[in-house]
Amino acid sequence: MILYNFALILAAPLIVPFLFWRFITGKETAQSLRQKFGAYLFENPPPGGIWIHAVSVGETIAAVPLVEMLVQRQKRPLIFSVSTQTGMKVAHARLAGKAFCFYFPFDFPFAVARALVLFAPAAVVFMETEIWPNFLHQARRRGVKTVLINGRISDRSFGNYHRMKRFLGPVLRDFDLLLMQSADDAARITALGASSETVRVGGNIKFDRPLPTLSGKQTIAAEFGLPERIPAVIFASTHPGEDSLFCRVTKDLIAEGLSFFPVIVPRHIERAQKVAALCREAGFAPRLRTEKEAGGGLLILDTIGELARLYGGAAIAVMGGSFVPHGGQNPLEPAGWEVPVIFGPHMENFREISSLFLNAGAAANAADAGELKDALRRWLQNPAAAREAGARGRELLIQNSGALQKTAAAVNSLLQ
Repeated sequence: MILYNFALILAAPLIVPFLFWRFITGKETAQSLRQKFGAYLFENPPPGGIWIHAVSVGETIAAVPLVEMLVQRQKRPLIFSVSTQTGMKVAHARLAGKAFCFYFPFDFPFAVARALVLFAPAAVVFMETEIWPNFLHQARRRGVKTVLINGRISDRSFGNYHRMKRFLGPVLRDFDLLLMQSADDAARITALGASSETVRVGGNIKFDRPLPTLSGKQTIAAEFGLPERIPAVIFASTHPGEDSLFCRVTKDLIAEGLSFFPVIVPRHIERAQKVAALCREAGFAPRLRTEKEAGGGLLILDTIGELARLYGGAAIAVMGGSFVPHGGQNPLEPAGWEVPVIFGPHMENFREISSLFLNAGAAANAADAGELKDALRRWLQNPAAAREAGARGRELLIQNSGALQKTAAAVNSLLQ
């Protein structure tokens, strides 16, 4: 721990300019930075609560059902932290009146100590693989239980973590419980030094999302200004390098005579204007969701928290983050709407889910632009096959649910 904190001190000349850049680019605010340094200028919630931490939007959405379940089962206060502004917006929208929301502190000893003293939780629950050495060390010293839920170790992360095994092992042993998504994830985190007595397979709580009502699809299409009787293809959560590829594929398929309406959803909405410029260069007339006028030959979603509902108006979803080496995006949201999914070769962060989908015939994978065109062409020309694949995806969600109950039970037993 001494070496880790010494490294933080050495990194300070780089950290400060980086945080200043995030501030001037709008990624941080005065409030978020203040709180992340441990200056929480508000009335403290009651002590002895359950603190749940989710990094950003995806983890926050997945954690909402857990918060709601714990509210019903526990008489303790629920407090909820995030690391990003987008995560905070979703947390405020979905957890108002259920949990006290704030920003998670930086892993500096003084910031961590301040937060643990102010909130005085009985337990801290980390969503997915959030490992903060100072926080875990100080929580254990103060008798605060710590739990990792929905844990996963991707192929790339395992290689990186393994090089730090001597340092990481003692940090992982500060956890009281590690609930991993799969047996492979459990084996990997044990190999990295976690105590086997604290490691369990809990499943993936993202399967336990409330299933949407399918009868509302037409209403959603009208709400987003999608054309009637023309299938919409959503290119979801795109990253730099993918938008131009998707435009090129779309243009080629339309030139073949296929009729569909493209929708691009950048993973980070601050990229929306740049994506719109790329679409114009490709010959499209894009319309931003925030623009009032209707029409346009392509829609760009530049709002937060609407993608999950937008899937209800789609015929096919193409998952971004998978055609560049980013690790992919979660295909479970479109599956809930019976929307079939296509993803690229980089689904390392969702390897188990993507394998389930492919084996069940609920998804198609594409190694490059050519294979993406083939997959889109096949489903656009055969809508019945696309609908069948989408129905299989929704069935997968039902078959693999149950992790939420296990997770809530594990947190309850730890507190008892």
